[in-house]
This record gives sequence, C-alpha cells and structure tokens, in this order.
Amino acid sequence: MTALSAWWARLPRDTRDSLFLLGVIAAIIAPHADHLPWWSTALTTVVLGWRAALAVRQRPLPSRWWLLVIVALYTGLTWLTLRTVIGREAGITLLVMLMALKT
Repeated sequence: MTALSAWWARLPRDTRDSLFLLGVIAAIIAPHADHLPWWSTALTTVVLGWRAALAVRQRPLPSRWWLLVIVALYTGLTWLTLRTVIGREAGITLLVMLMALKT
C-alpha cells in the first residue's frame, strides 16, 4: 500500500466523498478553462481548493455570508468583463461559479 492510498484510507467517508466530488467538478470545469476569463478560472480554483482544505481538515462549511460575497464578486467581475450577465459566455462563467459553490 502506498503512502497516498494509506492516507486516503484513513480519511473519513464524508471527506473522501467530498474530495471525489471536487475532483469530478474540476474535471468538468477544466475543458472550459481556455474559454473563461482568467479571473474566473483562478477564483474557481481557489474556491475548490478552499473546499478541499475544509474537507481534509474536517472544518465546518463557510457561512452564507461568505458565499454571498463570492457570488457578488463573481457576478460583478462577470459584468465588468463581459458587460452582461445574460448570454452564452456570461452564462457559462456564472454556471462554473455555481458549480464550484455547490459543494
């Protein structure tokens, strides 16, 4: 058994499930990274990394206020970059954010 598989086996079931879900979300978002604004990819990576760190450390999820701040930031940056929050590019950008925050 390798060190990684031993570490994985020691994690609680909820943590393993969360990390698996984050990996699936990252795999779904990855093909869109070239078509999204750079800040969207960066912010989504930070949010997914933050969630993974919370899962591994078994910390509570962030409050609703943090999520509202991130949604407002993401929506504002989408508006500043694309000058709309409606349409294909803005819609995909916002869907990526919602998928990352779903966890």
